[in-house]
Amino acid sequence: MPVETVESMVLDVFRSVLKDDSVSIDADFFESGGDSLLAIDAVARITQILGQEVDPVVIFMYPTPASCAAALADLT
Repeated sequence: MPVETVESMVLDVFRSVLKDDSVSIDADFFESGGDSLLAIDAVARITQILGQEVDPVVIFMYPTPASCAAALADLT
């Protein structure tokens, strides 16, 4: 799956979980109001969309949609 597609999907998930449509591609999940429980929710949604198990540590290591998508693009 192209990185751009994954970026768009991750951005949509972050915006949905954080209930904030202004979250940008370079916004930090945790600085935008996220916490560990919301991160688990985001990972569950991403896992469902990708159809492949995603380790929750991904959001902690790569907290922006852009960096998270780059890490996930290797899995798809």
